[in-house]
Amino acid sequence: MTKRLILLFVLCLWAFMVTALHIAISRSGRAITRLQQEVSVKEARNQYLRLEIARLSSPDTVTQFATQKLGMIPAKPYEVILLDKPK
Repeated sequence: MTKRLILLFVLCLWAFMVTALHIAISRSGRAITRLQQEVSVKEARNQYLRLEIARLSSPDTVTQFATQKLGMIPAKPYEVILLDKPK
């Protein structure tokens, strides 16, 4: 009788451990999936921002912004004075 109770206790303990491990693995799997989705979203955002930087820093865009938003006009060649570098 005592051996059966010990065996039953050991089997219940084993079943509890297996269930606990299964729950932990499931939680970890969900966390990994969520983090992979976050990485995908952040990579897409990063790619968009890199393209936006390239677009905004192009000479044509800078010229267009300067003329339309800031009211600047290109300098005439005779308005530009080049100075020699001091030695």
